[in-house]
Amino acid sequence: MKKKSLIAAMSVLPSLLVAQSFRWIGSSTIPDDGCNNGVELTLDIPVTNVGVMNAAEELLPSIYLVIDHSYVSDLVVKLRSPQGTEVMLTNGNGGSGVNVQVWLVPWAGTMPIAGGTPPYMDYFAPDGDLGLFDGQVADGTWQVVFCDDASVDVGTVEQVTLKFNSSAFLVDMTHYFPVEGNTNNEGANGGVISGIGNPTLGPDRHLRPNQAMDLDGSTYYISNGTDFAPDDGLTLAAWIKPENVSASTDAKVISMSAGPMNINNIMNLGIYNGQVDFELVRNGGQVRLTGPTVVSGEWIHIAGIWTDNDNAALYVNGEQVDMALANSSPNFGGNPTPLTIGAAAWDPANLRFNGAIDEVRVYSYAMGATALRNAVIAHNNWCGQAYQLDVVGDSCTELRRGYNVQAYDAAGPTPSCASHSGGDSWFKITVPASGRLTVETSTTGSPLVDTGLELYTGDCGNLSAIECNDDQVPGSNYFSKITQVDLTPGSDVYARVWSYGNNTIGSFGICAYEHPSLVGMDEATGRDAIVLYPNPTAGLVTLRCEQLVGEQASIQVMDLSGRILHVEEKNALPAVSTLDLSGWTDGSYLVRIANHDEAHIARLVLTSGR
Repeated sequence: MKKKSLIAAMSVLPSLLVAQSFRWIGSSTIPDDGCNNGVELTLDIPVTNVGVMNAAEELLPSIYLVIDHSYVSDLVVKLRSPQGTEVMLTNGNGGSGVNVQVWLVPWAGTMPIAGGTPPYMDYFAPDGDLGLFDGQVADGTWQVVFCDDASVDVGTVEQVTLKFNSSAFLVDMTHYFPVEGNTNNEGANGGVISGIGNPTLGPDRHLRPNQAMDLDGSTYYISNGTDFAPDDGLTLAAWIKPENVSASTDAKVISMSAGPMNINNIMNLGIYNGQVDFELVRNGGQVRLTGPTVVSGEWIHIAGIWTDNDNAALYVNGEQVDMALANSSPNFGGNPTPLTIGAAAWDPANLRFNGAIDEVRVYSYAMGATALRNAVIAHNNWCGQAYQLDVVGDSCTELRRGYNVQAYDAAGPTPSCASHSGGDSWFKITVPASGRLTVETSTTGSPLVDTGLELYTGDCGNLSAIECNDDQVPGSNYFSKITQVDLTPGSDVYARVWSYGNNTIGSFGICAYEHPSLVGMDEATGRDAIVLYPNPTAGLVTLRCEQLVGEQASIQVMDLSGRILHVEEKNALPAVSTLDLSGWTDGSYLVRIANHDEAHIARLVLTSGR
């Protein structure tokens, strides 16, 4: 796609900043299975003072759609001009994906929507040709026609916007700082952002390095791009991980003012008295919306919106937490302060933010509830955008974190364990040369303490399940672990992680490492380190490990691939311990006794015939 070339082109297109927008915002149900019953939802959008559409002057329509739907490929959407010309926007695209938030534009070379993945969150070319409107008069009533092509799954239309400039859709997102190794503004207003006090970049919520602004309470950023006057609404949004928060913390994440030391016209999104806060002040009249208490060291998504019908709302992790009547937006006048990130725009020496900030977005209109939920979803909610997870060492080193905030049931095989009900996070792992691989999840201190994990081979369009795991140790460790010892070296496998039953929102740690070759390790660590008797055994076995007697240690029984089947934790390892494996399947097992410094392994043969 051509996002960066589009943004660069804006500097030579003077008509962009006066492009005309016509919006419909609401919530209208798309009749279930209506395509097959002749029942459509038609939304009328009056358009005035546009004149003749001209492809050469880039005055064709672009259309923005926000749709809440549980099975996107059921959707058939058409755009109809006042003259009756119809263009197919999307027909059967998106597979089993959930929700739509997309710009459909007439730019040559833009990826077709048929090649995208819901909820899209970007711009695409429609199925039909928007150039069919070339030469027509735009003034009149346009219609957007929706129908549902199958039963059961249903949805609603939340927002439709028509713009009569094929680049102008970018103007709506005036500032966007994705922080991908830099602090470039990918929004319409362009320009660069200046760091004050030499701020640095740090890890984002997935522990990817240099993917978030890292502010220490003395540093902040100011935008050098053209700012905006939010006459038709506004949206401020960002991911934040604050540090050292107290009940008196007052810190601004996104801020703008009518001028230095001017607090009569301001907008702020951040923290006030230790709580999530969205503040609008116009000519001295204040509206303040308050959210939950902020927890130090935890990532959350915050967003504030103001609509041109005088409503303001505050969202946390995609859910509305407060709303109020706001008669109008701030009046920034002709000389406003730059957009400021991490401090108060009217007085940057104060109210500075301490912590990490990521994915800062500023829109010149109010995003709908569905669009805000979509903005929160992690990019790796589906296989096609799986995050790379490196294989490191021979034990777990957490390199990535997964978040299931607003995550849904992505396309793919139905997992065979851990009560899968959606909320997926996907990771891509390259198998090491040995073919041995262990993937495991772990706690981050969040409320999510029970995961499911399934590994796949193949590609995202044709996945084959390898193994599914619910609990590492049933009854005591509800995180997941899978070990494979005969994978194809150099091949890619996909790891899919979810909260058990999708009933807890939070984060989890995940790691991948080369599983050590356990068979034969008894010789490597000392043949007599563990004494097992009898061996073979019918089930009851005594064991001794003189090197670790009296120390805090773990006794594990594993199969030959290294899968842990039984664990006993000892605060002080006795001279003699007993294991009862009666009823276990006959075969060879590994007994491992370890503390933090050393581990010993011995082979145990179980045979019911002895």
